[in-house]
Amino acid sequence: MLAHVSIGKGRTCVFLHGFLESLNMWHSLPVVNLGVHALLIDLPGHGESKLSKTQSPELGIKQMAIDVIEVLDYLGIEDFDIVGHSMGGYVALEVKRLNVQCGKVVLLNSNYWTDHPTKVIDRKRIANLVLKSKTFFIQKAIPSLFVEPNEFKQQVDELIKEANEMDPKAIAHASLAMASRTDFTEIMAVEDLFVIHGALDRLVFSQQFETHKRILAGHFFELKKAGHMSHIESPDEVSAVLDLILNKSSNVSNTSL
Repeated sequence: MLAHVSIGKGRTCVFLHGFLESLNMWHSLPVVNLGVHALLIDLPGHGESKLSKTQSPELGIKQMAIDVIEVLDYLGIEDFDIVGHSMGGYVALEVKRLNVQCGKVVLLNSNYWTDHPTKVIDRKRIANLVLKSKTFFIQKAIPSLFVEPNEFKQQVDELIKEANEMDPKAIAHASLAMASRTDFTEIMAVEDLFVIHGALDRLVFSQQFETHKRILAGHFFELKKAGHMSHIESPDEVSAVLDLILNKSSNVSNTSL
């Protein structure tokens, strides 16, 4: 079973980290102040969760979602919301598809479409690279997630240290799993899907949401000063938006913070 930690009381909200991260990423946010039962989970091959020998990259994201649901079933949790950062957002969408008891889905620096063919090639290249030179890849990849990595040197160093403890096979598996994930564009109009996006994100560009902003009206929140690591770069703004989504009315205008 996947490693997990519970914080607080109230309606359950599952928090799923991104690629090369672990449940420790959520310590950057005061989740205890959200008034929810925060269930933080380490996805397969990340943090304290092992990668199953039977998992295939083609079913990787779906299998991660099944593993998350297994934790929920074990804990006897029925109704819940879910927040996913980057890769965790892809898993969150699969959880929503597989489990009708899933309520709100919040994509934090994530998206609901599949990769462009060139991105698929890049993910496959990464999978091969980490098997040969994991440390080199990690030292290049993690700082590039930040708009100004030098301003967050301590956090960057901690992320690099944690990622270096991962099995390169687990990193490769996750990269290939993201390359073969399901396209969820058709569910972007559902009333319980929300997007929190960093305007300076170099992995998911603001322009990619332009044609969908009308459909996402009231459910799209853009953080002007944040990149892909908005929970570290703009933690107060992320916390405020999560509080709004999880605890208050969702009928608000698209917001730039």
